[in-house]
Amino acid sequence: MVFMVLSFGVIACEEDAQKNQDAESGTEETNAVTNTDNNLDSQQDSPKETPSQLSEDDIVNLVESIDPYELEPSMTVEERYKLRNELYQSIPEEDFGSLTGTITELSLLLTGTVADDLYKNLINKNNPKWDALEVSNCYYAREKLESITHLTSNHQPLLDDLNMVIEHCEEGVKQRDILKIVDAHRILYDISNHFFGVPYDSPTEIAAGVTSNYSDIHDVYFKASKTLERSHSLISK
Repeated sequence: MVFMVLSFGVIACEEDAQKNQDAESGTEETNAVTNTDNNLDSQQDSPKETPSQLSEDDIVNLVESIDPYELEPSMTVEERYKLRNELYQSIPEEDFGSLTGTITELSLLLTGTVADDLYKNLINKNNPKWDALEVSNCYYAREKLESITHLTSNHQPLLDDLNMVIEHCEEGVKQRDILKIVDAHRILYDISNHFFGVPYDSPTEIAAGVTSNYSDIHDVYFKASKTLERSHSLISK
């Protein structure tokens, strides 16, 4: 009898041990699956490549690959003038100033940030200027441009340009990607100076003594906007 009890006891212990091993194995498998899922999530959440993978020379070469003094709009001044008038005819006259002023103001702010060699300062992601851009979320680009997008609802290329600028301003600041800020500036510069500020006077305007303000701003063109080129030409990824 004692022998049988001991035998049953040994068998029970072996069964318990096997159950514990199975439970531990199940836990390890669960942990392995969880770790695999976490690794996948980590890979999916990892940020896309930014200029941190580019050297300073690479960034400079990208920016300077486009010579704005060599480029000209695909559309003639007459075509741009006509396109601008079509836009003006679709919105209330009292909104002209709001539309052009908002775009020009943001264009000038970005010009003061990246024009000429100023962009080189922001290749360094630790430059204090980035902190200031974060505070204003790139000069409140979204708030400003979304306040006028309703005026461009019938002009899809211009609306696409404004949305692209918002996207590039926000992503540029978030990633500290100077190339995106440069692209946003170029889109607005072309629209401001070669669309709204098209250097053309109609015969009626000339007869009325109304003439455009010609200046060297018309010597610089980036071919960046969809409004004037039917597609974007950008240097950022």
